[in-house]
Amino acid sequence: MALTSAGIGSGLDIETIISQLMSVEQQPLNALKTKQSSYNTKLSAYGTLKSTVASLQTSLKALTTTSFTARTATSSDATAVGAKASSTAIAGSYSMVVDKLAQQQKLGSTDVDYGTTFTGGLSINIGSKSVNVSPPTAPATYTLSDIASAVNSAGGDVTATVINTGTKNRLVLTAKATGEASAMTVSFTGDTSVLGTSGNASGMQVLQAAQDAKLTIDGVAISRASNEIADAIPGVTLNLLKESPGTPVKVSVSQDTSGARTAISNFVDAFNKMRTTVKDMTAFDVTTKKGGVLSGDSGPRSIADNFRAEMGKASTTTGTIQTLSDIGIRFQRDGSLMIEDSSKLQAALDSNFDNLTKFFSGTDGVATRMLTVANTILGTDGVISSRTTGLQTAIRRNTTQQDALQARLGLTEKRLRAQYGALDTALTSMKSTSSWLTAQLGSA
Repeated sequence: MALTSAGIGSGLDIETIISQLMSVEQQPLNALKTKQSSYNTKLSAYGTLKSTVASLQTSLKALTTTSFTARTATSSDATAVGAKASSTAIAGSYSMVVDKLAQQQKLGSTDVDYGTTFTGGLSINIGSKSVNVSPPTAPATYTLSDIASAVNSAGGDVTATVINTGTKNRLVLTAKATGEASAMTVSFTGDTSVLGTSGNASGMQVLQAAQDAKLTIDGVAISRASNEIADAIPGVTLNLLKESPGTPVKVSVSQDTSGARTAISNFVDAFNKMRTTVKDMTAFDVTTKKGGVLSGDSGPRSIADNFRAEMGKASTTTGTIQTLSDIGIRFQRDGSLMIEDSSKLQAALDSNFDNLTKFFSGTDGVATRMLTVANTILGTDGVISSRTTGLQTAIRRNTTQQDALQARLGLTEKRLRAQYGALDTALTSMKSTSSWLTAQLGSA
């Protein structure tokens, strides 16, 4: 059977005709796709805007919570006493002397020849906890290494190690916890030669005694089981590192002004990033006649305006610091913020910290008011959420319209192919008839 192709017989370029007709028919679909692309671009822009507002919100939370309550602790000899302060610590200084460091107990067995085996069972007791060691079922004897493995596998409050002295082996038991209360009592059943002749703890050599930490703080004697002490000075954790008998170490607790300054700087940066984002998204270039992705949308500008309105208000309950300019922070001509007078800010941090705290985090504080604005903007009823929901609805509607139009275009193309196919067949038939008639007339 001969191969056929539409248009060959009639001479019509059917594929080009249908392609051009479908190109016209697809214009509404192309318009929907262009609109869909615009919706997605705007949706992405609002996602970016939400991120910058969220970053500003985070900086404001820091100004209203931890930044002005943070405390720092310093030690005059950090090699002897380390110190860390929480927000509950009270500013002040403390003199302390470390008489003894807390340490864990270490017990050593007698030295035994390599390959020495033992029989019976072993029980190691530490306070109310005990570790029982039984010899393997086969063979019925065990070595120091078997004892160490059993102790370590038991997961108790003691670890075991076999130390090679060079000529013999020794079992060393080490309490995991420091302090006198963690002293070990060791008893054996069976062959007690591993301990010596006594068969109990006194038969093991005390390599290191269990010991509590002992120190004095402002002349008050303190004793703890650990070298990390968090309950002696409220809000301060001490880390004892070295004994310093007769040599006082001074630990000072003060307000963390460096943390507050960092938080203020982060706030300025976060505001400027948000403002730049809004400006870029809503800008319109009169020369190119092109606008930003959200040009003409009042939502982003309202966000920036609401924040700036709160920043421009004076805080009347915050003492001598009432505006940002009082601490050297000013708006620039382009609308950005700048720490213009760094020395003025530092003076407020050093000499007027309480009023500075109220200015940012008080009931009438600028950060408190701005945080309320940020929470509203990012809330479920805020401008970002409402714009995002509207765009998502438009995208779903557009997708439905595209699907319906795509289906109609398929039917249109099918109809055109049927019509032009019939036309091609008819023209081919007519051409064949014409050729036959011409031949007949020519032979008459």
